Amino acid sequence: MRKKIASITAIIAFMLFGFTTYAQSRIGVGDVYFYYSKSKTFQSVYNNHFNTQGTTTSIIDFYTRNEEFLVIDRQNLKIINDEKELQKSEDFMDGYIIQQGKSEGMDYFCYGRYDLSKKELSIVIVDIKKESMIGTASRVLEQNFFGLKDFDKTLLSMLLELNNTCFDLPITVVRTTKTKGNKAKELLVAAGKNQKMSDDFEFEIYEKVEEKVGNKTMLRENTIGKAKITSVSDENFCIMEVTSGDEEIMSALTNKSGVFAKLLID
Repeated sequence: MRKKIASITAIIAFMLFGFTTYAQSRIGVGDVYFYYSKSKTFQSVYNNHFNTQGTTTSIIDFYTRNEEFLVIDRQNLKIINDEKELQKSEDFMDGYIIQQGKSEGMDYFCYGRYDLSKKELSIVIVDIKKESMIGTASRVLEQNFFGLKDFDKTLLSMLLELNNTCFDLPITVVRTTKTKGNKAKELLVAAGKNQKMSDDFEFEIYEKVEEKVGNKTMLRENTIGKAKITSVSDENFCIMEVTSGDEEIMSALTNKSGVFAKLLID
């Protein structure tokens, strides 16, 4: 009887493991290419102001930490490096990525482009099945005496933005952990070490509200306050102190309308 129970347990565990693996989206992470917006061509040139290899490694690490994704990094991909191929056109690059994604059995492909003219970094997400780009996050990179200003935090904000817009994976405010009357003073938030959270990170707190536009119902982000991380609890959670909008945040959480957080860059 015990052997039979053990066998059934093993089968269930195997099925659950298989389901979890199947549920993951396969995302390929490619290189960050230098890009000229005027000619809409890519270049594999050297630039000592921007570390493309380090940026790609950070993107791979971000998606590897996320259980929603199975990452296929650039070391296992046939990435374009031939200068003549890169210079063909932006359309050529998009088509190449889609074909490569199909051959590798990917669901999504992520790559970066750094515009040498604008000093702007863009992270692009391509849906392989739809054969189209579904999201782009762009930031102009500021420099100071020590190099790029707040680059790690800036890159993180871009990836979190894409998680929200492309995959519907926003940072969710779970509940209050400290209140005073009808005011929220402290929040439990579903983001931790896996999302590279850090003490003193500041966030905009918002809710998603429905707006009727003609015959369509659309969602709009409505800012209701701000909060700052005081401690990172573990891989998946952190505690935030509310710095503004304490009554509005409390009301939204009480009404269970869905409350979320967006990383702010100084």
